[in-house]
Amino acid sequence: MITYCLKNNYLNPNKAEQVKAQLLGKLGMGTQQQQAPKDPGYLQGLGGMITGSNGQTFSMDKLQGDLKEKACDFVLDNAKSLL
Repeated sequence: MITYCLKNNYLNPNKAEQVKAQLLGKLGMGTQQQQAPKDPGYLQGLGGMITGSNGQTFSMDKLQGDLKEKACDFVLDNAKSLL
């Protein structure tokens, strides 16, 4: 999801790339260029799809206005808590 947000300019690239690299490193995946993760959830996140705990999916493309940016900020804040 962080990559989706970066690609669409919803996050500050400096902060988001750092968190993304730390998360991938923590999972033993290195950077995306070195080893592309094949996890289905990760791959869905690249396209802006969010899967809930009940299995339902939601596309970030359905959000309007500044809600996409707020959602991306929320994702980044929660990602930081995993470090």
